[in-house]
Amino acid sequence: MAEKREQQAQPQAKLASEAQQALSGQRVLITRPAHQQPPLITGLQVRGAKTISLPLLAITAPSRGDQADVLRRQLLALDSYELLVFISSNAVREGCKAIDDYWPQFPVGLDLLAIGPSTAALAEELTGQRVRSAAGGMTSEDLLELDSFTNIEGQRIGIFRGEGGRDFLAQQLRKRGAQVDYFDVYRRVELNYEDTQVREALIESEPTLLTAMSGQTLQALRILIDQLSEPHADKLLTLPVIVSSQRVRDLAAEMGFENPIAAPGADFDSLLQALVAAAAKESLIEAVSKAPRPE
Repeated sequence: MAEKREQQAQPQAKLASEAQQALSGQRVLITRPAHQQPPLITGLQVRGAKTISLPLLAITAPSRGDQADVLRRQLLALDSYELLVFISSNAVREGCKAIDDYWPQFPVGLDLLAIGPSTAALAEELTGQRVRSAAGGMTSEDLLELDSFTNIEGQRIGIFRGEGGRDFLAQQLRKRGAQVDYFDVYRRVELNYEDTQVREALIESEPTLLTAMSGQTLQALRILIDQLSEPHADKLLTLPVIVSSQRVRDLAAEMGFENPIAAPGADFDSLLQALVAAAAKESLIEAVSKAPRPE
């Protein structure tokens, strides 16, 4: 057992050492919602990076009216579902808050799944139930490989997410015969900034690495960049931008980001791994550019 723990700790120790070396002096733009930033900022700063905080989205209560009535009825009937899926940590937090309003104790007998191990761990903590995630990856595509989805014809499945989220998972589950309902438990709202705030974050702070861990965040970042003068905008578009998946990486390329890098997932370790790789690559390019040329 001790040998196994030592083997598991070795990659973490190696990543920590590489991060300290690669991130020292880097200036990382953090765009996640404000409530998710403190542990990320602390984790990067202790590894030598400087951080630039610019939350581009806020997580707010879901819409009212008919949509709220639908959500209330779904929550009251939560024990009629066979399987619940949590798309993100925000879906877990806001979903569990909503469930607590109607259920003094989490309903028993439900199969719970989450995208990514960190989301699953949070869901286990807040629900007190076992929550599974895909071992091989952190996307909807990876989750669909779980045996929980192999024979689901006629089952009721609830997906906890933010309003306007991606439809891919529900579409695939419906093709397999499941009845799928969305539990839209929060909204993402884009934040507005004064021109001076944008200039301070994107120009005066001189970021060297950008992060945008969702497609909506990436779009909001591109809008802010477009507000800048052409030389500044062009420079920012050449910087490495870390995103959460290959799908968002492709979106970044379509939007004109010249160096998008897909992290293995949206959790801190995945982001750190991608930042280290990007910083090391940039350092190598800089070193080569400064090397003396043979005559």
